[in-house]
Formats: sequence, C-alpha cells, structure tokens
Amino acid sequence: ARVLTMKSMIFAKGEGPPPAITAAAGEALALLASMGDAAPAEDVGDAVFGRGVGLMREGRPDEAMRDFVRAKDIRIAIGDVGGAAQVQGNLARAWMRAGRMREALEELQALLVSNRRSKDTVNQIYTLNTISRIQSELLRWEHALSANDEALRLLRQAPESDRRQRALLLRAFILSETGRLHEAAAQLEEARQLESGDDTGSPSIEAMHHLASGDPAGAIARLQQGFGTKSYTYDFNPMLEDAEGPLLLWMLSARDLAVQGKPFPALPAQQKAMIQNPKTATGRIARGRWLWMQGDAVAAEADFRRALQETRRMGQTYRMTLAGEALIELLLQRDDAEAARVVLEDLRAHQPTHIDRDYRSSVMDLRVALALGDTARIRTAHARVQALAGERRLPADVARMLRDAKG
Repeated sequence: ARVLTMKSMIFAKGEGPPPAITAAAGEALALLASMGDAAPAEDVGDAVFGRGVGLMREGRPDEAMRDFVRAKDIRIAIGDVGGAAQVQGNLARAWMRAGRMREALEELQALLVSNRRSKDTVNQIYTLNTISRIQSELLRWEHALSANDEALRLLRQAPESDRRQRALLLRAFILSETGRLHEAAAQLEEARQLESGDDTGSPSIEAMHHLASGDPAGAIARLQQGFGTKSYTYDFNPMLEDAEGPLLLWMLSARDLAVQGKPFPALPAQQKAMIQNPKTATGRIARGRWLWMQGDAVAAEADFRRALQETRRMGQTYRMTLAGEALIELLLQRDDAEAARVVLEDLRAHQPTHIDRDYRSSVMDLRVALALGDTARIRTAHARVQALAGERRLPADVARMLRDAKG
C-alpha cells in the first residue's frame, strides 16, 4: 500500500495522467481497507490524500473534497500539523474549483494561522498569494492588495525568486485593475528582472496592463509573443485559465482597436483552432466575441449567456463581469437597452457592494444609463466611474456617447 501511495505521489509530482494518480491511490486504499483496524492511520491518510489529488486533477472537485476532509481529520488526529496544513491548501483549491470561494477563503485563513504558528514563511507567502487571488475574483480589491502587501513583506525574509515573481505579477494585476498604472508598470519591470533565461514572462498580466492603459495594440503584440511558448501554457494568470485566458484578452484588445477605428492582425491559426472548442467559461466568452466579430450575434449571445450562468454557479464574480460586459455590449448594439439593464441588475444582485466598487462594472452601468437616456443615472454612474478610474481613461465609444448626451 505504501509503494502504491508513493507511486501515486510520483505520478502527481511528475504531472502524470490524473486517472493513474487516482488508480494507484485507490489500490492502496483497497489494500489498507482489507487490513481493517490494523491499517496504520498515517498510511490511510496518505492514500486518501493521494486519491484526492488525482480526483482534483481529473476535474472532480466535489469527490476530491471528501477525500481531503478525511485526510485532514486523520492527520490532525495523529498530531501531524504540517501534513494537515498541506491538505488544507489542497482543500481550499477544491473549494475554489467547486465555486465555493468563501469556504476556500475560510480554509486558507485557518491555514494561514497554522503557518504563522509554525513560522512557515514560504507557505505563508503561498497561502497569502492564493487569498489575494480569491479576493480579486470576488472584486474585493482592497483585501486582495492587503494580502499581497503581507506576502511581499514576508518575501524580504525568504526572497525566493519564483514566489516573489508571482507576488509581483499578482500585485501588477491588482494595481492595473484599480487604475494605478504607473505602480503596476514598476511591478512588472521588477518581475521581468527575476525571469530566468528560458522564461518569456507573463504575457497575460502584461496584456491586461496594456489594455488598462488604453494600448490594445501593445496588448495584442505581447500576447502574440507569448503564443506557442512555454509561458503561454504556464502563464501566471490570476483569473483567466491557462490557454483560454490569452484568447479572451486578444478578443478584448481587438474590440478596443475596432472602437478606435484601427485594424487588428489575424488570430494565429493555432489559437483560431483552439477557439472552436472552448473548455471553460472564459473560452466561451472568447468564442462569443469571435463569433460576434464574424457577424453571428445569435451564436455569440448564446455563448455569453452560458458563460454568465457558469460563472455565477462557480462563484466567479470577476469572470461573471467579463461575461456580463460582453452580453450588455451586444444587447446595446441591438438597441435593446432594457434587456441590458436587466442583465446589469442581475449582476449587481449577485454581489452588490463589490460590483459597485469595480471600474469595469461601473462602466457597464454608465453604458446602460446612456442608452436609456436616464439623466440622473448617467450623472451617478459617471461620478462612480470617475472615482474608480485612477489613471485609466473612459473607453472611446463611451466617451463619445457621454459627449453626445451632454451636447
């Protein structure tokens, strides 16, 4: 059983096929179960944990969660505090995958207390980075920045370049999303200096910064540099999954170029093939924008609405705003301002406090207000956008609509 558990862990560390991880740990558990009460608790805990890792990799977070809870309980019972903390980190990721962001945060906060008690600086940094990512997903930007501040303070004590680079990139993302563009640029430059020889940086984070800075051409150029490289697959992208995140960023950049009346390059063939069969809600938003650009607004709307449902179910507020933004833009182009208003109110009902403190959501509100011709709402929405913009400028089409409304 121990050999099989070890085999499962070797598969996991070597990025082996997920079913092989699950199967080896499952065989170990079957052998241990045949021993009855004589089975050592530590071995059972290790095998259960291994199976949980495999189930997570297979995309079965609910089943993984049950194994992680059991493994954590076993390790606590035998006094293995470090082992229990390891399981907690995986349990938090399972909560995230299942769309239970608040449960994930509770698990991570408990893990952080354990890390502090054991003076485990490296795992404190890892945990704080994950907390910062979840807070960003919930649009709780101040909380995200606070966790990131603590991670960077700790990195002065344990200056591991990989963790430091991730913390800096995460900070650049948060600062870009809150309009602090000059500070974000400084963080990106510091992160670049930590790159090893075979790294090509973080195309997604840099593209997001270009977009926030009103430079969609720069965003597309950076994404194209990353396409087909190692960083394209393993890019540290806080919110947007693996290969499909850059696709959506490319589509957003193309949209902004079109609004500016500028041409955009053709999507590379490999990415064009990928967009035909999206695996995530992010990919569906990207495909919807692609179909819309090709003139198929009906299919695009179907993708946007499906992505909106999926992100709501998964508790992914940040991604939900990306889906809602696309759908609202499409409905407004169709001159259906009332339908756009309904979508916006639905988004606000999901997370009212944090959505009203988010710049992208506030720009959506201003778009809808302008389309409805609601003077009071335009005034309120515009004031909120100005308060949240930081160093960002209004999208060109919204600025034109605002000038026309004032005229």
